[in-house]
Amino acid sequence: MVEEKKLSLRQQQIFDLLNEGKTRNEVSLALGIEVPTVNNHIQNMYYKMSVSSLDELKEKLCPTQKKS
Repeated sequence: MVEEKKLSLRQQQIFDLLNEGKTRNEVSLALGIEVPTVNNHIQNMYYKMSVSSLDELKEKLCPTQKKS
C-alpha cells in the first residue's frame, strides 16, 4: 500500500502563498509568523515530499501548472 504524503494545513497555506509568488518575508507577514518559522516549514515540506527546491515542490504538488 502506497501512503499518500500530504502537507499539513500550515504547510499548505505557506505553499499556496509561495506558489502565488510571495517572498518568505511576505508569507511571514501574511501568516503572522517569523521568517525562520516559514523556513522551517519549507524545509519540512521538502523532506516530506522528497524534493530539494521550491520548483521541484511545485512540480510535485501542481504537475499541470505551467512554469512562469
